[in-house]
This record gives sequence, structure tokens and C-alpha cells, in this order.
Amino acid sequence: MSFQIQPVLSHMALFAKDIDSMIAFYGEILGLKVSDGRKRQVGSARGESEIVFLSNEPQIHQQLQLSSGLFDSDDCNVVHQVSFRLGRLEELRRIAKRIIEKTQIDMSQLDQMDHGNAWSLYFRDPEENMLELYVETPWSLDHPFAFSFDIMQPDDVIMATTYERVRDAQGTDPWLSKKDGHMQNA
Repeated sequence: MSFQIQPVLSHMALFAKDIDSMIAFYGEILGLKVSDGRKRQVGSARGESEIVFLSNEPQIHQQLQLSSGLFDSDDCNVVHQVSFRLGRLEELRRIAKRIIEKTQIDMSQLDQMDHGNAWSLYFRDPEENMLELYVETPWSLDHPFAFSFDIMQPDDVIMATTYERVRDAQGTDPWLSKKDGHMQNA
């Protein structure tokens, strides 16, 4: 008998130069709170590193871990992207507004991408790690597929625009493709 193993990413660990500013950023933007951790203690059994765990779910110990101690210079960035899935476009819209309010960047600095299978918002944290916040669409399609979109548009406008783009790219109604089990060939 065979079975399929399907790992699910449970948390992400980042090296940080300034843990306090990273805690503030992830708290203000994503609502993550410190759930556990260890402050820097010289001579401790596990070295001098500082490790802080953050989560926005009381039953989940850590969704993000911040660790100090890697950097000898300012040139190191070891993460390509950290992605957070949201449930609705309204959540993505509210976080876009929060990013603008808390970081003082403007909307043009947020990369808003319609990937056909997801609406994504890309931006950087205080230490230049790329973050993606996204909401899944009901459709699957081949990639690459990337168009700009405006998260401040009403949900029905965003949905209709993506539907047309996916239909044009696939040459068929994306609702029919969804029913046909497009992921069977993945």
C-alpha cells in the first residue's frame, strides 16, 4: 500500500540584526505577538544568541522565529521570501492600509500582483526580507502569470478582472477548468 506524504510549512525562522524592531514590525503589520523565547544571555548553555517566537494563534507556539547572532556585516540576507496566506480580499486590503499607516510608505511601493491563482501583496520588512501576503482565488492555471491589480478596488471588480485574465490566458472558462480537476496534472 502506498501513501502520499504532504508536508505543510509550519513556521519560518529569520536571522535578525535588530530583533526589537522586527518584533514591532511583525506585531503592528501582521498582529504577531511574542509567544516564547530567550533573550541574550552570555554564557548560557546554548550560546549568546537571542531567539524569539511569535504567533497570532494561541494554540500555535510559533509561526515566526527571530534569531540573532548570524551577522558580521550588513550585506547578508538569507531569505528569498516569506509568504502568509489570508482568507479574504478584505483582510489583504486592511493589511495594505496598515502597512501604509505604520511604515509611512505609499501604495506605489507595495507590489500588488494578480497571479490568477492568488492575489498577492509584496513588500519588505525592516531588514529587507521580502514578504508576500496573499489570498487564493478559486482558479488554477499554468505559470508564469502576473498582472498588476489594485487591492483598493471592490472585491467584485478584482474578481471579474482576474476571471477575464484567466479566461483569456487559458482560452476557456476558468470555472469549467476548476471543475475538471486542473491539479491532476500538477
